Amino acid sequence: MDDKCEAPLLKMSDSSEKLSPPPPPCAQTNSTTFTKSDDDGFLRREGVKVQDVIDSVDKRSFYLYKETPNHRNFDAYHEVPIGIRSIIGYAFKANNNLKILEHLSGWVTTRCLVSGNELRLALRNGFDPTK
Repeated sequence: MDDKCEAPLLKMSDSSEKLSPPPPPCAQTNSTTFTKSDDDGFLRREGVKVQDVIDSVDKRSFYLYKETPNHRNFDAYHEVPIGIRSIIGYAFKANNNLKILEHLSGWVTTRCLVSGNELRLALRNGFDPTK
């Protein structure tokens, strides 16, 4: 995706109290897709050899995420129109991957926990236990 592509925000219209629909999503480019290198035949994502990622993680299924859209999405939520109070929350049941929790700890202002293990993971990854 183009790093200058802005994430859509829902805005209040002047004439009514209803939310306006979001604009269409930004066009995606090939920079976010997987490619096969002609030089060595390895699958790559944004220049990173997928085999190197496989070799660095536990031998089980995993997801390979792109960090930039997550940054942009959280930044967009923080830029809500002035006068509207908001918080960003995250449900640990959605995905309790330690790396993702570590990554989200800087943006998420509250979290939803339903077990002691989820609380342990939250504390381990720097989440404020008072929120």
